[in-house]
Amino acid sequence: MARRVLAAWGMAAEQVQAIPELNLSDVLVRQLQEQPGLLVIDNVESLLNQAGKWQNPLYQQFLQQWIEVGAQSKLLLTSRERPILEARRTRWYSLKQGLSAAEGAALLRDLGIWGEAAELEALVNQVGGYPLSLMLVAGLLLAEEEPDPQVCYLSRYGNLFQIRGLHRGETKPASSRCLAGVLLAFLQSFSTFWLKSVCFVEPLMLRLRQH
Repeated sequence: MARRVLAAWGMAAEQVQAIPELNLSDVLVRQLQEQPGLLVIDNVESLLNQAGKWQNPLYQQFLQQWIEVGAQSKLLLTSRERPILEARRTRWYSLKQGLSAAEGAALLRDLGIWGEAAELEALVNQVGGYPLSLMLVAGLLLAEEEPDPQVCYLSRYGNLFQIRGLHRGETKPASSRCLAGVLLAFLQSFSTFWLKSVCFVEPLMLRLRQH
């Protein structure tokens, strides 16, 4: 991650590759100090183990250094599970509710899904307003029902919301919280869908310069 962020920040590729792995966190923190900006790390739960600890200690080393140094840059982590981090200089916001029916329907329309307002809102309510679930369902419809991705065509794929599957090591009925993982596993046979959805399940690093 650090090499990709440093490259996106403008560091020459040769210079980035020459940095020893153990020094990456030092260089990245220094870069965040010298060039203030916003670094977003999405899908952080994929970097954690079952106990909520980092699978790779270099992530913890980087975040701990950033907390101690107090760089001018801001870090935004998104995760379905809270990682173990020092409370100092950190603030956590819990999204206890999903999107409203109207907000979810608007998201589906923006993603290119068609249907009556009542149909779109019914789907939103069925997944608890969970945005990732809506994006995955949209990915399926866009891949398999192009050029007419109607929400009513979901019935062609059976009842997706009664699937049983694994979610972080546990077997339980699919709910609005684990639907994304279950649905993704269920739909791996759709190669087009898989290629279009991979961006939602891989950690995403986005850097925005402050103006």
